[in-house]
Amino acid sequence: MSSVERKIIEPPLNNYAGIFQYGEYNDFKGTNVVVYKIETGYAHPKRKAPHKTSFPLRKEMYVYVQKMLDKGVISPNHSPCSSPVVLVPKKSEN
Repeated sequence: MSSVERKIIEPPLNNYAGIFQYGEYNDFKGTNVVVYKIETGYAHPKRKAPHKTSFPLRKEMYVYVQKMLDKGVISPNHSPCSSPVVLVPKKSEN
């Protein structure tokens, strides 16, 4: 990002920093400003099998999901539609 682009984007990001989740440093809980329902018409539910993950990664995913449940970011759902969880590693600083 160029310095000109950075000067343009930084003020609104700083003004609205509280709406972004940044690690464990804030208590972002989502919003209830907009409530929506996804209309699927007559489409059949799609289900995709979970990705195979190692036991240590499964434990880590469980911890993250539990934290989001505890904070109210997500809620349990019993939908016939499903999609696998994807754990994306952070880029190294090197």
